[in-house]
Amino acid sequence: MAHFLREKIATKLCKHVPSLLTDGQQWSELSAVLPWCLKFMPTEMQRRRSPNDNGFKESHLLLDYSCLKHLCQPYGIQVSHIQDWAKTAAGQLAGDELFADVRAKDHRLEFAMKTSRVLKDCLHEIISNDNYGFHSKFHQYLRDRDGKLYKQKKNQTVVLEYSSPNIAKPFHAGHLRSTIMGNIIGNLFEQLGHTIIRINYLGNWGTQFGLLGAGYEKYGKKEEMDKDPLKYLLQLYIEMNKKAELDETVLESGRQFAARMEQGEEKALSLWKLFLDKSLEEYTKIYERLGIKFDVYDGEANQVQAAQKVVEELKEKGLLQYKDGLGYVDLIDEKGKSAQANIIRKDGTTLYLTRDIAAAVNRYNKYEFDRLLYFVEAGQDFHFKKLFLVLQKLGYEWATGPHGNFHIRFGRIRGMSTRKGNIVLLRELLDTARETMLENMHNTETTKQCSNEQETAEVLGKSGLIIQDIKQRRILDYEFSWTRMLSNKGNTGVALQYVHARLANIEKNCDIDLDINCDVGSLLESSAVNLILHLAQKVTNVAVGELHVKGEPDINKAKARLLMFHCTRLVLASSLRTLGIQPLDEF
Repeated sequence: MAHFLREKIATKLCKHVPSLLTDGQQWSELSAVLPWCLKFMPTEMQRRRSPNDNGFKESHLLLDYSCLKHLCQPYGIQVSHIQDWAKTAAGQLAGDELFADVRAKDHRLEFAMKTSRVLKDCLHEIISNDNYGFHSKFHQYLRDRDGKLYKQKKNQTVVLEYSSPNIAKPFHAGHLRSTIMGNIIGNLFEQLGHTIIRINYLGNWGTQFGLLGAGYEKYGKKEEMDKDPLKYLLQLYIEMNKKAELDETVLESGRQFAARMEQGEEKALSLWKLFLDKSLEEYTKIYERLGIKFDVYDGEANQVQAAQKVVEELKEKGLLQYKDGLGYVDLIDEKGKSAQANIIRKDGTTLYLTRDIAAAVNRYNKYEFDRLLYFVEAGQDFHFKKLFLVLQKLGYEWATGPHGNFHIRFGRIRGMSTRKGNIVLLRELLDTARETMLENMHNTETTKQCSNEQETAEVLGKSGLIIQDIKQRRILDYEFSWTRMLSNKGNTGVALQYVHARLANIEKNCDIDLDINCDVGSLLESSAVNLILHLAQKVTNVAVGELHVKGEPDINKAKARLLMFHCTRLVLASSLRTLGIQPLDEF
């Protein structure tokens, strides 16, 4: 709703107020940025303003002159000119039907919007727009890392790499944050009209798989492999790492197996392919449960030959140096610190960084993307800094630009374990969440009879998991909590689903037909005003409890309330889907 109100005010300013600039084209470009400059007035400032004729506080926004000064700086506009323009704007808009009051005061232009008009416009905007909140003019502009506004290109091609588990290992809950964040950002970009390429870049090459392959050749048990492939391969991998710590020859056998893979030996590749196929079977089941889809499944193995071409290109450009047989590139980061990017081992095999460079180049050649985003935990930050520094040294302009580093960092999840205290795999976590929610449903008196309890419990568990994660500050580690995740109180996934189901129940059982043209002027209750202005979960529960539709003797008021709850449900459902959550109509 905030974006919508800002755009409404900006439109009024541009349409009814004389231009700040003499050049009409320049003013048109500048006015498109005005919504960014409008801010909601702090609560203490609102308290000093008089209430409108309905007895409620208006929606208060302000336009700070300093923001206008910054925007007008290239055109030589002085502050005194901006002040005069603001006074004119206040006079021109004072009698407008949208505003209760407009004032030019101190260093800002203040707007107090009429509550009744805001409610009507907000509900109309929601009900008349299938994609409410998206494809808006407001989203034409973004801020770079320095806070400066720039106009973004329409219909961008955005490549997202996320999830990216290592084959031959169960899908660990540690991959969860990458999977959730990448999926949500992909949904947002799609809803803004951009073309999205979702890539799952599997860790499926290198010494760790060489060590696993060497271990399976020597100790492998087919019957254990057939019973639970990934669990068995994880145990074998752990055992081989323990042996390698005590015996250098074990580690060397892993390097030799990796070299056989890179040289294309059929026996080694056949075993590697078995590991890959078994892993993908398990991952596909997990992604189906999470509702996650990818356009491309890629992996390090697909970049082996291309990585050798990267090595040759670095040699040709005089960037590759050698020390004790190891090929590397000298780098200087943005802080002037030197770093070394290792590219190729003395046995001729490439490294993870080399294959990442090759993958990035191949993606640009194939998709000509406008953005390439990697969703990987913060511990890999130095890796991605080296990745883009090498790409820049190679002369790839797309590796720079207003977006800076393309690595979307995030903290780790701490304390993620089963209720018995064991380290949890994502499959087990989802199972536990579903069974716990099913138990809670059976023990709650208000639970309604569902057509499919198992499916409903699955969705509730997943909702709790996703909401608990995205509530945290992205860059920080956080403590996993079963209690918070599965709670039906506060801002949790279960609570949000309860609100949606409650709204759906009102529409289903109110015995009134939805009338999108009804008069909403009767929505004078404070809980109705707060709900429409905020559309937040807490005020939704308050409004639902206070404002009855079924049994309301005033049919016009009942219709207005039904429209309000319908619009609220539409916004909530759209938000849940963006987060990768299926809205529930009952539970």
